[in-house]
Amino acid sequence: MNRLVPPVALTIVLGIVVTASAQQDVPPGHWAYEAVQTLIRQGILKGYPDGSFRGTKPVTRYEFATALRDALQEVGSRVNNLRDELRQRILLPPPPTIAPPPPVIDFFPDLRKNLAELPADTGERLQRLEEQVRTLNRLLEEFERDLQTLGEDVRRLRSEISGADSQIRSLEQQLRQRVRVNGTLDLIGRGAHGIDSKGAVDQNGYAFRGGLLNNVHATQELNLQVRADISPAVRVEAVLVVGNALTYFGSASQFAPGVSRAPGATDFLLWKADVRFPVSLFGRQGSVSVGRIENRVTPLTLWRPDVDVYTLLPRYDSGYYSMDGLKFQMDTDLVSLMLYAARHNAVNTNLLSDFMRVSAGNDAVNLFQPGNPLRQRPNRIPYGIVHARHSAGASATARLGRTISVGAQFLVIDAGQDLPTVFGTVNQVNVWGWQVNFEPSERWNISAVYSQSDLLHHGDNRLNKDNWAFLTRVQYSAGETAQVWAGYRDFRPYFAPPGYWGRIGYWHNPTDLRGVDVGLRTRLGSVALDARGGFYTGTGKAAPPAGFGTDDEVYHLALNAYWQALPRWGFSLTYEGALWNLRDSQRFNPGAGLSPAGKPTEHYATFGVRYDLSKDTILRALYQAIFYDARGVTSYSLLGSDKERGGVAVVQLSTAF
Repeated sequence: MNRLVPPVALTIVLGIVVTASAQQDVPPGHWAYEAVQTLIRQGILKGYPDGSFRGTKPVTRYEFATALRDALQEVGSRVNNLRDELRQRILLPPPPTIAPPPPVIDFFPDLRKNLAELPADTGERLQRLEEQVRTLNRLLEEFERDLQTLGEDVRRLRSEISGADSQIRSLEQQLRQRVRVNGTLDLIGRGAHGIDSKGAVDQNGYAFRGGLLNNVHATQELNLQVRADISPAVRVEAVLVVGNALTYFGSASQFAPGVSRAPGATDFLLWKADVRFPVSLFGRQGSVSVGRIENRVTPLTLWRPDVDVYTLLPRYDSGYYSMDGLKFQMDTDLVSLMLYAARHNAVNTNLLSDFMRVSAGNDAVNLFQPGNPLRQRPNRIPYGIVHARHSAGASATARLGRTISVGAQFLVIDAGQDLPTVFGTVNQVNVWGWQVNFEPSERWNISAVYSQSDLLHHGDNRLNKDNWAFLTRVQYSAGETAQVWAGYRDFRPYFAPPGYWGRIGYWHNPTDLRGVDVGLRTRLGSVALDARGGFYTGTGKAAPPAGFGTDDEVYHLALNAYWQALPRWGFSLTYEGALWNLRDSQRFNPGAGLSPAGKPTEHYATFGVRYDLSKDTILRALYQAIFYDARGVTSYSLLGSDKERGGVAVVQLSTAF
């Protein structure tokens, strides 16, 4: 269509459109000043309402159409006027004369001269110009229709683009909300050394001797977590763990029995991979998780132990076992319910089998024999004799008003095979328990916990005696800055669930002890203090020489002070001691081939530093001095001599993303 516009008219129109942007702000010295002023005076140019020039502003097609129309109208008007005048003066014959005309005074000699000089074909040229004007008018009408259609298309396109932008932003936001990738990276350096040519066993159960450089290890672990909301109600979550810390620990649930340890090759484990979706039970909303799930119940029923006391690794410290199965959870104002069923022996790393072993149950042969030199102290968690292939369980808590809550748990652990024990053949462990919590006020809390582990064979009970544990505690809170408590515990020798309830020195999950617990937690300005003590005696319920007698005693003390010196700096000082008094004549008797009586001691002093490099990156360092003395009790001599001296240094850099 634009090829039909005559070049002369197009040049005029473009000049009008370009200069139509100028008005009052064109300075007198500007090269286009006279042209702009002339066009304004002749009515061809119409500036912007605010009187601005905007000379560098691009001309839109709408402005072009408006200027073209005004220019054509002005040109057409002038051509019509000129045509009429020329017709009157040139083309029309003069009127007849009757009398001799008076003398003619030539008032426009220049104009007459110019007219006389006009070519003879001026009329034809004017006709052609008129035809061109009509063509321009027709093109303008067609151009205006096209511009109107184009304007509607542009407005619709802008609306669609705006809607698409909104949809894209909404999709991006939904994608960020639906798919989230985060994780942690931990770099850990460890070193250990002997003192005075001695060796030692650290609280993880790792033995070491010699200089620091002989026992330096570096481990790293990457935890990558992906969460995706498939729908508002369905969530998929996967956790992949990669690094050589897996091969360093060897197991996420069991300790190494006093052996040296070094990291192996880089390994990986699919720690979690499940789908969670909502379900309804008894008219109440709950959720079901299916796949490789994480699960725990209570410390005295199902709770994975912390296999590294020197680092802070949430994946290992949480107490959750990884297992393949399903779990139902429901939480209301009055009742919390959990049901699960799972397989355990398939949670393997690429290099290690049964990495998340669940074991339970105990008999007299597997018991700790503290006075038997041939059965040195099992310085790790007492592994159960039943290694779980499958398990299923339930846990429920009911809230009775605002002050009382009551809970109960029941687990069935299946070995998948018959196992010979002192009590007969077994293939199953049932773990059950209950707890009561009473809060008469905001300051007072009273609790009691009971748990029991029974050995069975196809449902027939093989052991339901001296296989339980009981804890009770009374706590008083003096505001937010201080709590004090006292309690009592009784852990019988055959109590062995797959749980974790702490340690004395480097003896994890101690049993066959009963006595009093006390504790104090307070804060003095920027210093937090925590003091705990336990005073225990043996239960005497195990057949000698196994277990502790009622004359055997141990005093356990743990003190911790943490000082937040600066917003990014923190310092800690910790002491832990275990003072034994072993004197039961049936268990410590050299005449019977047993160890002599004695008073072994364990002392652990730890200094730690924390520095926050950023909100998500933390540097921790600690050094622990170990002083161990068997005091002549040969069964407590772990490395062949009474005295053990050593130090452990750990540096951990943790970052979250």
